[in-house]
Amino acid sequence: MPQGWVEIHGLTFAARGPFSPVTSRVVGIDGENVAIVQTYRTLVAINSGNLDLAKQQTESLLRGMSGQGVQILEGPAPTAVGGFPGFAYRVSALTPQGTHVDSRVVFAFSGTTEYFLNCQSTPQHRAEIESGCDLIIQTFSVRS
Repeated sequence: MPQGWVEIHGLTFAARGPFSPVTSRVVGIDGENVAIVQTYRTLVAINSGNLDLAKQQTESLLRGMSGQGVQILEGPAPTAVGGFPGFAYRVSALTPQGTHVDSRVVFAFSGTTEYFLNCQSTPQHRAEIESGCDLIIQTFSVRS
C-alpha cells in the first residue's frame, strides 16, 4: 500500500446488476480519493482471444451508469495487470455526496476471474492517487 494511505472501511462500490464482488478492498487518502480493488466471477472464461466480449459488456455497463453521472473520457485502452490481459478507461463521475471525481477504471481477466481496479480522485489528490494506482498495477500478484 502506498505510504500515507489507509484502509477505508464502510465504503463500497459495486456495479448494479446480478454480480457481487468475491473480494473487495478499499485503500486511499479519504472516502473520495481511493483505490478500490475487487474480484468478480465471470460466466465465461476471458482471455486475450475473447477480450472484446468483455470490452463490449463493460462499456455497456459504464454507459448505463450515465444517469449516475458517469461519463467515459477515454478507452478502452489495452493494459495488463499481473500478466493478465485487460483494458482501462478514464471516466468522470459524481460521488454519492455530489463531488466530481475522475477515475482510472481497469479490468483484467484470468479465466473466470475478473480483477477490477477503480482509482478515483479529486483534482487536489489526482497526482498522488495516480501514482498509487501505478504502484498497484506494477506490483499486482495473485496469492494462492
